Amino acid sequence: NSIASGVNTNLKTISASGHHLPPESLKMFGQALSAQAQKLNSDNTASSNGITHISIGSKYMGDEGVVALCEGLAPSDGALLQSLDLGWKNIGREGIRAIGSTFANSKFLSSLDLSRNNNIGSDGITDFCNAAEEATGSSGIAFPSMEHLTLSECNVGPMG
Repeated sequence: NSIASGVNTNLKTISASGHHLPPESLKMFGQALSAQAQKLNSDNTASSNGITHISIGSKYMGDEGVVALCEGLAPSDGALLQSLDLGWKNIGREGIRAIGSTFANSKFLSSLDLSRNNNIGSDGITDFCNAAEEATGSSGIAFPSMEHLTLSECNVGPMG
């Protein structure tokens, strides 16, 4: 409640990597972050408040967990997140598509770590780009604030 209501504006970073969270909890967390972003955007305080960095989930998160988190974050184009660490979460093509679609129009996301997700592969990177292109349409550039994209150990070959 304190996240979604926008009341807690001091907390900026949540690091809970390695902890298994069920998909329903990840979706609720994403929804809370989206509600916080919408509240702070309406108050014009989004740039200086809210949760901006998360590292969450375990190696068992998989596509199901990532898709659930993204479903919660989608209404706000990824909330206020500037940094998202989803390294070593067993993400595959479905999860990477959800990330591409959810964050393509984010004005905030500058760092995305997808390292050590061997199931992404070259086809997953293509899916990621296609989902981002579909989300942005002719409205502009996908990932306009992206500065760092980490794909180490994602089984990406020359076609990715």
